[in-house]
Amino acid sequence: MDTVREQNIQSTINAVENGSSLRQAARLYGILRATLSDRLYGRTSVPAGKVEARKLSPVQERFLTN
Repeated sequence: MDTVREQNIQSTINAVENGSSLRQAARLYGILRATLSDRLYGRTSVPAGKVEARKLSPVQERFLTN
């Protein structure tokens, strides 16, 4: 996932945790409410989920390829 997008999602989550409404924070940072809601309730990003499902970690994969 794009790091700028991930930073926006984290900023949006922080705004909600500091009292902003979910709708206002999503609009302010340009994040979909569904994405924000998913993240607030513990769902991981798609790339993070794919890494967790692999049998080898990225470090192990790099070691084997070298």
